[in-house]
Amino acid sequence: MIPCQAKMVSEGKLTRHQTKMIRTMHGKKIKIWRMYTNKEISTNNLLRLCGRIYGP
Repeated sequence: MIPCQAKMVSEGKLTRHQTKMIRTMHGKKIKIWRMYTNKEISTNNLLRLCGRIYGP
């Protein structure tokens, strides 16, 4: 990141726009990862569920 962008980010002047679909996908990934780290699902299930997010 160039210094100008870093300064703008720290001052809250530079923002990022996300579509609703991207926010929803991100939320699903966070939920799945939390389940995995809490040992509620296996690695196989983690990968399968992530594949469903990006797959057809």
